[in-house]
Amino acid sequence: MWKTYLQNFHVNWKKGNKARHDQEMFFRAKAQQLSKSWSTIKQSKRVVIHLPSFGIAQNIRDSIQNFSVRQNLQIGRLGEISDPNVEVLYISSLEVDDYVGQYYSNLLSIPENINYSRIATLNGEIDDDTRHNRFDICVPEAVRFFPNHRMCLSSLLKYSPIALKRIRNIIAGREAYIIPGVLHNDDLEIAEVLNVPILGTDLSVAQLYGRKSGARRIFRTAGVSAPPGVCDVYTAEMLFDSLTKLILNNLEVRRWLLKLDEEADGRGIAFCDVIEQLHCYAWIVREKQRYDYMWEQPWAQEAAYNKVLSELPELLQTNIITTKSSGYDTWEKFLTAFLRNGGVIEAYPPSDSVTTVTVDAFIEPTGGVQLLLAGDQIHAESPFQCWGLSLPQCSIKPQLLNQYCQDIAGVCWARQIIGHISLDFVTFIGNNNEQVTWVTDLDIGYSEHLANFQLLKHLTGAKMNMDAHTLVVELKKQIAGLRVRRVRANKAEPPVVQRRYACISSRLHHSNLAVVHHSVFFQLCRAMGIGFNAKEKQGTIFTLLDGYGKEYLGMIAIEETLHRTLSSFARTLKTIHKEISSPDMQGKTNFLEAVHDISNILVDTEQNSIDFGK
Repeated sequence: MWKTYLQNFHVNWKKGNKARHDQEMFFRAKAQQLSKSWSTIKQSKRVVIHLPSFGIAQNIRDSIQNFSVRQNLQIGRLGEISDPNVEVLYISSLEVDDYVGQYYSNLLSIPENINYSRIATLNGEIDDDTRHNRFDICVPEAVRFFPNHRMCLSSLLKYSPIALKRIRNIIAGREAYIIPGVLHNDDLEIAEVLNVPILGTDLSVAQLYGRKSGARRIFRTAGVSAPPGVCDVYTAEMLFDSLTKLILNNLEVRRWLLKLDEEADGRGIAFCDVIEQLHCYAWIVREKQRYDYMWEQPWAQEAAYNKVLSELPELLQTNIITTKSSGYDTWEKFLTAFLRNGGVIEAYPPSDSVTTVTVDAFIEPTGGVQLLLAGDQIHAESPFQCWGLSLPQCSIKPQLLNQYCQDIAGVCWARQIIGHISLDFVTFIGNNNEQVTWVTDLDIGYSEHLANFQLLKHLTGAKMNMDAHTLVVELKKQIAGLRVRRVRANKAEPPVVQRRYACISSRLHHSNLAVVHHSVFFQLCRAMGIGFNAKEKQGTIFTLLDGYGKEYLGMIAIEETLHRTLSSFARTLKTIHKEISSPDMQGKTNFLEAVHDISNILVDTEQNSIDFGK
């Protein structure tokens, strides 16, 4: 019996390996074709299949609440129809009801000459007369059959033959490719079934450099400034030894971070404020002063090394803090995962005022690099988890930030990383009163911030000037008087270019919204003066993420100044919370935490303006 079982297992294992190998070969062959013809494809009519699958490890997926909503945060990708050559086919991880479908049809038709969309239903019955439309939302039928399995979207699509047939019919005889999320084996299988390339990084390369340790290796090769730290830590001995050496060589660093290699979204992070807890810290400072420039020699640090090493295990056991969003509620669980999967040790900026900046870039299959957006992060539940962005970034000199991004993108290209990437930087004022900038993270894949920006770009025609880091829109010049049609009837007026600032987030959550129908919600917004002025290209836009749960929303605010944009965003959050809450039913929400962070940003910007004026 056991012999038969082992024989069958071996046969199935060989078949699985051969299938994966064939899929990888197909991916690479299609990638080569895409690279050769990219200069033609990017200027031609094409269908872009957006598959925002979050293909991380199953144990991580199991620990993420509302995983289907998490995979649908990038519904703003629909905005890529701003390119007249692009038709978007968006694969949704949530069922789309009639109201949500009609909402996006109306929203995306705000700009002139944009057609209404069609929604592919679960049975695939769509009128072919709508063939000319610019976007589709396709929901795999497996979404209905596996509601609680926390499968990544590519797996759901793999087990949805009706949806796959529908996609094949749409792309038949047309140029098409897939833009993935976090790549998974099933993305490769879907690409093979549909016979289309994936505009993204090879799976094995993405898994290697999508880890925290892989990112640090890229930063080191690029020669950009990164926090003091070590990567590829897999044993307790290496953890304590490396952290001890880092503490002794960076005594100004108060807080040290431990990051799990395979986590994402600001999860898997623990920190410890070493200076406050290390009993021998004052003695070590005196020792460093005594040895002066000789301190970096191992023999000078030997006594201090032994003291710190003896204190460190108990110090971490009793004082380390796993962040609220880490997914690990105790140090023991975190340490087990850290040693099993590997991780990095990293310094937290030694400053009370730290700003995090995110830059999204696109590495073309031919090696060209496009910087797409740069924004300052807004936080809510955790200082390590990005909740939203304010655009454009105003914290780091554009030339320096752009140079860092180009250097990193060059190394990524050399390591065969193509497609969309997202880079995180922190900036702060150091001990010598000079601004310090560190690169801290690299995510391989399309980001929710870029998705929101694409929607903003489609609705307003906004353009991000990545040389100066400015956001501008073009407005039609208004001509006063009643004879407007007689004035210069045959001469087009040049548009008026105005600067704009935007605030975007896909992570608004309020449990009380579950009992408020979307139509009632928008009536409430209109009554409170919350809306979008398409003519002036400013105001507030919402993205609906879940047509049935309704607890989650996305929001975009765009105004003429940064202060007005942040104030408008915060005011809208407070207004909605007030209108849908009562003293006895406050609900579970991240609105107020986000408002608190935005308020701190407003205080900092006002203080910086005063200091700059002086």
